[in-house]
Amino acid sequence: MSSASVDQKTENQTMQWVRLICCGLCMGTADIIPGISGGTIAFIMGFYEELLNSIKSFNLHALKQLSKGHFREFFKLISWKFLLGLISGIVVAMVCLAHLVTYILNHENYRIFLYASFFGLIVAAAFLCSQQLKSWKWSYIIIFVLSASMAYIFSGKSFVLDTKEDLFNVKVEFKGTEKPLNNYDADSQMLLKLPKSTVSAMLAKGVIHNHTYVYSFADQRYGKVNDFIKTAYLKKLDGWIIYCGAIAICAMILPGISGSYLLSILGVYATVVGALADFAGGLTHAHLDIPALMILTNMLIGIFLGAIFFTRFVSWVLNKYHDIAIIALTGFMIGALKSVWPFWTYQYTLLPLNLSKGPQLEVIEPYLPSLDPQTFLAISLALAGALIVITLNKLAHFMQMKNRAYVNS
Repeated sequence: MSSASVDQKTENQTMQWVRLICCGLCMGTADIIPGISGGTIAFIMGFYEELLNSIKSFNLHALKQLSKGHFREFFKLISWKFLLGLISGIVVAMVCLAHLVTYILNHENYRIFLYASFFGLIVAAAFLCSQQLKSWKWSYIIIFVLSASMAYIFSGKSFVLDTKEDLFNVKVEFKGTEKPLNNYDADSQMLLKLPKSTVSAMLAKGVIHNHTYVYSFADQRYGKVNDFIKTAYLKKLDGWIIYCGAIAICAMILPGISGSYLLSILGVYATVVGALADFAGGLTHAHLDIPALMILTNMLIGIFLGAIFFTRFVSWVLNKYHDIAIIALTGFMIGALKSVWPFWTYQYTLLPLNLSKGPQLEVIEPYLPSLDPQTFLAISLALAGALIVITLNKLAHFMQMKNRAYVNS
């Protein structure tokens, strides 16, 4: 092989790593934003099927090699380069951009502009997705309507699961603010109507302690936290947590549906976040928190199983019924547009698991804006987002043609 060929190969490998890390950065940024699915970004940027195939590489044969300690054979069987580059970008995005995105989401105007940009991105992606179909049939229209309806139900505030949890008012000290808070009574210094799972997570994280003063709606009396919430029996394998983890990762893989939102409506989001915080806090003090570790282990088992099996199902549908899969994915993206609609009425709330963040903006219901400068700027950003998707699509097509020409030469 000539030195020119070696240089070209090295350059291509470097560009591949840069591409993967950039894809991961985009996915990580989207995962920080409520209502945005990482699968949507993967689909927009054209590596959705590559992502599915990479997860599918973790098959039974590869896992057998790993269990035998045959690490070289294991890494030959899995798409570790793709996943490593992608995960690296996701981690960097979450670490570096989390505070910036949180600030934007908590700003009344910047939040509108951010979601307007994503609205344009997703509309353009759905349009390009539908362009892969040569013709429409009545059966396709039915599938589109069903998938769009499902995404609409499971996005935004349109779906609420009644978990029938006991509710509590919890006494916490919080310094006054000029912004009216919907879930905090300044006179009694009480956080209002928190589910039992959230109170348990606050206890695990150290936000409150066993002797914190609470009011139980179920018992209709005041008392200490430990009067109402007892230490739960530690399950080595918790079927419900495993199930929720599997459902969450399935949602993250599908464009348009947010996994973190599904965890919230299933009633385990606060429990998992509390366990994560408790586990991390224990490690900083050289202490291994076994209950928190078991919750996280069950969640990871669910995520792993969900990813392994669901990606195979989606990949099979894409290969066997390509047009049906494409129209369903288009429906998911269109139906989930409600979650990225820029214009909502809002209120301010306190986050029980992170009171130090102060008042946080919480949306209530969508509305149609008036024609003012802010609306025109939002429309411009939506158009810019759509243009970015179209440009990326053209660029991806150009790079594919260039790679094919290089391989054939």
